[in-house]
Amino acid sequence: MAKIKVIALDVDGTITFHNKLLDIEGYKAIQKAGKAGLIVILTSGIPVQGLRPIAGLMGASKYLIGENGGVIFDGENLEILSNPESAKKCFEELKKSGIKGIEIYSKADMRLSEVCLRLGPDIKEIEKVAGKYSLRVVATGFAIHLTMPRVNKGNALKKLLQKLGYKMEECAAIGDSRNDIEMVRDSGLGIAVANARREVKDVAKYVTKKSHGAGVMEAVNYILRFNKKIREAKIAEL
Repeated sequence: MAKIKVIALDVDGTITFHNKLLDIEGYKAIQKAGKAGLIVILTSGIPVQGLRPIAGLMGASKYLIGENGGVIFDGENLEILSNPESAKKCFEELKKSGIKGIEIYSKADMRLSEVCLRLGPDIKEIEKVAGKYSLRVVATGFAIHLTMPRVNKGNALKKLLQKLGYKMEECAAIGDSRNDIEMVRDSGLGIAVANARREVKDVAKYVTKKSHGAGVMEAVNYILRFNKKIREAKIAEL
């Protein structure tokens, strides 16, 4: 077991309630993690340009993962990990398909790696069209994302950590939705908040008793205890 040095933290549904309003306990948890010397990386379906002010206000690090792993920001440079052209073509076909409710998430939501749709349309119908373009459809409970198959938060986290000089086993990941599964599963310490979907809980090493921001605070406390046990075990070996 490795000491946790980094926390990859989902935003919507994890540090916010389902109405996207911030749970103040989530803010306090980020502050506590930072004071303990942990690097907090926000990971979200939100574009990086939208995440930057959120990270600044919350006291998280400048390192970011946006668009569900389609874009990473290493503090200086953006790296786009997915080509959005197939998703754009798929969206055009979806608009002509007769499927009800096909709408872009927001005209102000400038995405670099994917196409994001509003909730409402039948996911199975979208998947039929997306399959023609070899695209992955990710429904998060807040939006529907059309992206390339290997694009996810887990793969993006591995790449960003490598750039920053950290290992996956040194990272804890906290999330609640389907788009968090890979990073929770593949990190050194995967944590699901109590309001998480069953699929996320199934791959997590720890599930909090509390939901949303209060669950994140519980997770941070768990990580600090985890690190303390590792430190004490190493001292005992001396």
